[in-house]
Amino acid sequence: MPFNDTPNPGGNYKAWLIAKTSNTNVAADGIHINFKNSDAKSEIFRADSGSCSNCSPTTVLAGRKFYDANANGLLDEGEGAVAGVQILILADSTVTIVATSASGVWSTTVPTGSEYLVLEIPPYTGPDGEPGSYWQQTAPVIDNEGLQSYRGTATADQTNLDFGNICFNLDGEGNPVASSTPCPVSDVPPPDPMPTPTPTPCPDCSPTAVLSGTKFYDANLNSLFDIGEVPVGGVQIAVILTTGEGTTLTFATTDGSGNWSLTVPAGAQYIISEYLPDTDPEVEPGGYWEQTAPLPNEEGFRGHSGTASVDQSGLNFGNICFHTDSGGNPFLSATPCTVRYPAGL
Repeated sequence: MPFNDTPNPGGNYKAWLIAKTSNTNVAADGIHINFKNSDAKSEIFRADSGSCSNCSPTTVLAGRKFYDANANGLLDEGEGAVAGVQILILADSTVTIVATSASGVWSTTVPTGSEYLVLEIPPYTGPDGEPGSYWQQTAPVIDNEGLQSYRGTATADQTNLDFGNICFNLDGEGNPVASSTPCPVSDVPPPDPMPTPTPTPCPDCSPTAVLSGTKFYDANLNSLFDIGEVPVGGVQIAVILTTGEGTTLTFATTDGSGNWSLTVPAGAQYIISEYLPDTDPEVEPGGYWEQTAPLPNEEGFRGHSGTASVDQSGLNFGNICFHTDSGGNPFLSATPCTVRYPAGL
């Protein structure tokens, strides 16, 4: 079945029961059966039209909403239920929304054979929730479309379509911390957290800090300012400062003793680098400077960075220089080369 209605006005049908013997086979048209009458029995019956009490059978979709305390995406023993969370079910062209019960259970029926998609509508923690708190879904796992959902064809009851969640509250510094117990469930957002209070400025603290260091000729190439190593004057040090008013670039120049210093606002974030000089091409043709200190960080940056909370000294820079012989090969100079910068710097 299904078969066409009989053309017989009496509504009579004949059912055949045919034994499968060596004389029984399917005809070449793939529809009729060749057989011997002695291998068959038949019966005539009447079928009347009547109303259909269940022509569209349904399939049950159901699951649980649980508090995933260990955030492993699984419904583990002892993990509690979450009530009042809305579950969205799309079955063919039908949209249904149900809420989880006090035991965290949700269920609905859809037409058998329909294509379904089941999603959770993530809740808020509500107007009475802790400011800044929020829910985060943990189960099911994210699919290749970025959805945490269930989809398929409703051919049989599905009762394990579970959704897991965990909620977060903010600590005193505004950092989210997972809650060990469920937060409230609501369709209204929680209040915004109060901004972190601004500390009262210290009346006895200096509004400025001094950054300072020395530029030295690193003759032994060990990146340290050793006894006997000479300073280098006239080198420019670039200082990038960031405060609440923005970012600025300032230059300081080393004096005859190789020293440099700069007064900056207390609390400013700084990045300090050396503006590597040239040599005088007329005096030292082919000569060049090379930096040795400080050592490069993970990004290859040779400089200093931090926050100018107090005066900070020792922000040193070391260099060596090279001359070029008649064959064009560089060799290390025992003494500092000349310091020169392009015109119009």
